[in-house]
Amino acid sequence: MSDTQMIEERLRNFLAVPDEPDWQDVLYRAGKTLTSAARPRSERRRSRRLLIVAAATLLLLGVGSAIAAVTITRGDGSPVQFAPTTGTTPSLGSDAASIIATIEARVPDVLSIRITKDAISNASGKGTTDYRIAHVAIAAPADHGPEIARASWESDLVGGALFTAFTQAHLAPPSGVDLTVVMPDGTRDHVGGGLGKVVPNQIFDPITPEIQARIQQNATAEGLTNVRVSTFEVVNDAIEIRATTMAAPAAAASSFSKAHGLDGLLGKSENDFEGVYFQLDDAKGNPILIQTTAPRAGAGGYWAAPSTGIQGDRLDVPHH
Repeated sequence: MSDTQMIEERLRNFLAVPDEPDWQDVLYRAGKTLTSAARPRSERRRSRRLLIVAAATLLLLGVGSAIAAVTITRGDGSPVQFAPTTGTTPSLGSDAASIIATIEARVPDVLSIRITKDAISNASGKGTTDYRIAHVAIAAPADHGPEIARASWESDLVGGALFTAFTQAHLAPPSGVDLTVVMPDGTRDHVGGGLGKVVPNQIFDPITPEIQARIQQNATAEGLTNVRVSTFEVVNDAIEIRATTMAAPAAAASSFSKAHGLDGLLGKSENDFEGVYFQLDDAKGNPILIQTTAPRAGAGGYWAAPSTGIQGDRLDVPHH
């Protein structure tokens, strides 16, 4: 059985069709050759969303009221490096409080970060193990798929930054991330989350004007319009790309995949950057496709509107 088949089989064991079709996530493609291993599961509340936050080192699948997590690690269990290089990363602080304050100030929409020691059910389900978990609250304008996808990306960025900064400061880093999304009226949606098994000292490429210009050119060549590229600093630079398509959603999603997805848009590997957020809107300005990466946390996600034809109960795992 190939690694991809193993991933698909493991996911199918957890998979269920959501009872509301506005949240359809599919597996985010692994950029490395990896194998799967069990990871502790923790309970999550979400009755109407099928949530797959997936990456080469982390899969989280929320079905109904529970969430199951599967870590995908190298065959020898060693952590994964996604970044082009490793080394000493920029310091975010020398103690927990200063690191948290820096990350709260840098990552958009973060309301609070709180690290606690939580007892989480182990893989056998017959006991618990204590883990240091980063509880992240992020503001969102609505409780819909696109907004949750965006908040999940920011939570992934937070988790990766905490892991790297705490390790560099010789502090015990969190081993997981737990996201709560906060709406304007104060309503709180407990989404959950996780953290992949990655090396802590990854150094990602800066987002240069040349890279931004190349993204614009590649997007235009793919027939996309109203292309907007922006960046912000976490540990290294994260990049946001938003664009519009005049094509029908299903055709647009297919064209994006055939053009090699984020790699084709960036002109290089999506794993070279701290984080990427790509949102494709239809002609009316409605999101139809969102893809995110946060390789410092070994995480990423993929959201698609039902109009794209991408179904939550049909897995499609592209190969590099």
